[in-house]
Amino acid sequence: MLAALDDDIAAHGPLRAVWHGFSGSKDTLVHALARGVMISIGFIVLNPGARRVREAIAHLPLDRLLLETDAPPLEPERIVDIARAVAALMKASEDAVVAASTANARALFGLHATA
Repeated sequence: MLAALDDDIAAHGPLRAVWHGFSGSKDTLVHALARGVMISIGFIVLNPGARRVREAIAHLPLDRLLLETDAPPLEPERIVDIARAVAALMKASEDAVVAASTANARALFGLHATA
Protein backbone atom coordinates (compact mmCIF):
# COMPACT_ATOMS: atom_id res chain seq x y z
CA MET A 1 0.00 0.00 0.00
CA LEU A 2 2.80 2.41 0.80
CA ALA A 3 4.29 1.91 -2.67
CA ALA A 4 0.88 2.71 -4.20
CA LEU A 5 0.73 5.89 -2.12
CA ASP A 6 4.21 6.84 -3.32
CA ASP A 7 3.10 6.36 -6.94
CA ASP A 8 0.01 8.50 -6.36
CA ILE A 9 2.03 11.25 -4.66
CA ALA A 10 4.55 11.21 -7.52
CA ALA A 11 1.76 11.53 -10.07
CA HIS A 12 -0.54 13.98 -8.30
CA GLY A 13 1.39 15.67 -5.50
CA PRO A 14 0.54 15.70 -1.79
CA LEU A 15 -2.58 13.82 -0.84
CA ARG A 16 -5.37 13.93 1.69
CA ALA A 17 -5.84 10.37 2.83
CA VAL A 18 -7.07 8.35 5.79
CA TRP A 19 -5.79 4.95 6.79
CA HIS A 20 -9.13 3.57 7.94
CA GLY A 21 -9.04 0.95 10.67
CA PHE A 22 -5.29 1.24 11.18
CA SER A 23 -3.86 -1.95 12.68
CA GLY A 24 -0.22 -1.66 11.69
CA SER A 25 3.09 -1.45 13.46
CA LYS A 26 5.08 1.59 14.55
CA ASP A 27 7.22 1.28 11.40
CA THR A 28 4.15 1.26 9.16
CA LEU A 29 2.74 4.23 11.08
CA VAL A 30 5.94 6.23 10.61
CA HIS A 31 5.93 5.53 6.86
CA ALA A 32 2.25 6.49 6.54
CA LEU A 33 2.75 9.71 8.50
CA ALA A 34 5.71 10.65 6.28
CA ARG A 35 3.32 10.50 3.33
CA GLY A 36 0.78 12.81 4.97
CA VAL A 37 -1.76 10.12 5.83
CA MET A 38 -4.27 10.62 8.66
CA ILE A 39 -4.59 7.58 10.93
CA SER A 40 -8.02 6.36 12.02
CA ILE A 41 -8.20 4.19 15.12
CA GLY A 42 -11.15 1.97 15.95
CA PHE A 43 -12.12 -1.09 17.92
CA ILE A 44 -8.72 -2.76 17.73
CA VAL A 45 -7.38 -0.43 20.39
CA LEU A 46 -9.81 -2.05 22.84
CA ASN A 47 -8.06 -5.40 22.46
CA PRO A 48 -5.20 -5.69 24.98
CA GLY A 49 -3.69 -8.41 22.79
CA ALA A 50 -3.26 -6.00 19.85
CA ARG A 51 0.21 -5.08 21.06
CA ARG A 52 1.61 -3.99 17.70
CA VAL A 53 -0.99 -1.30 17.03
CA ARG A 54 -1.24 -0.27 20.67
CA GLU A 55 2.53 0.37 20.67
CA ALA A 56 2.23 2.32 17.41
CA ILE A 57 -0.48 4.61 18.79
CA ALA A 58 1.98 5.94 21.37
CA HIS A 59 3.86 7.50 18.41
CA LEU A 60 0.83 8.98 16.68
CA PRO A 61 0.72 12.79 16.80
CA LEU A 62 -2.61 14.30 17.79
CA ASP A 63 -2.77 16.29 14.54
CA ARG A 64 -3.02 13.04 12.52
CA LEU A 65 -5.54 11.19 14.71
CA LEU A 66 -9.07 10.21 13.79
CA LEU A 67 -11.38 7.97 15.84
CA GLU A 68 -13.91 5.55 14.36
CA THR A 69 -16.53 2.99 15.35
CA ASP A 70 -17.26 1.46 11.96
CA ALA A 71 -14.57 -1.15 11.31
CA PRO A 72 -16.25 -3.45 12.29
CA PRO A 73 -19.39 -1.59 13.29
CA LEU A 74 -19.66 -0.74 16.96
CA GLU A 75 -22.37 1.18 18.72
CA PRO A 76 -21.62 4.91 18.32
CA GLU A 77 -21.37 5.38 22.08
CA ARG A 78 -18.30 3.07 22.08
CA ILE A 79 -16.33 6.02 20.65
CA VAL A 80 -15.88 7.07 24.30
CA ASP A 81 -14.14 3.77 25.05
CA ILE A 82 -11.93 4.16 21.98
CA ALA A 83 -11.03 7.74 22.93
CA ARG A 84 -10.22 6.66 26.48
CA ALA A 85 -7.95 3.83 25.30
CA VAL A 86 -6.18 6.04 22.74
CA ALA A 87 -5.65 8.75 25.35
CA ALA A 88 -4.06 6.28 27.74
CA LEU A 89 -1.72 4.95 25.04
CA MET A 90 -0.78 8.46 23.86
CA LYS A 91 -0.42 9.69 27.44
CA ALA A 92 -2.82 12.50 26.59
CA SER A 93 -6.07 13.62 28.15
CA GLU A 94 -9.34 12.25 26.81
CA ASP A 95 -10.42 15.83 26.11
CA ALA A 96 -7.30 16.43 24.00
CA VAL A 97 -7.87 13.23 22.02
CA VAL A 98 -11.54 14.03 21.37
CA ALA A 99 -10.78 17.65 20.44
CA ALA A 100 -7.97 16.63 18.09
CA SER A 101 -9.99 13.92 16.38
CA THR A 102 -12.93 16.27 15.92
CA ALA A 103 -10.76 19.10 14.56
CA ASN A 104 -8.90 16.72 12.25
CA ALA A 105 -12.12 15.25 10.84
CA ARG A 106 -13.57 18.72 10.28
CA ALA A 107 -10.41 19.88 8.51
CA LEU A 108 -10.13 16.73 6.41
CA PHE A 109 -13.72 16.97 5.19
CA GLY A 110 -13.79 20.76 4.90
CA LEU A 111 -16.25 21.35 7.74
CA HIS A 112 -16.16 24.43 9.90
CA ALA A 113 -16.49 24.40 13.64
CA THR A 114 -19.84 25.48 14.99
CA ALA A 115 -20.19 28.01 17.75
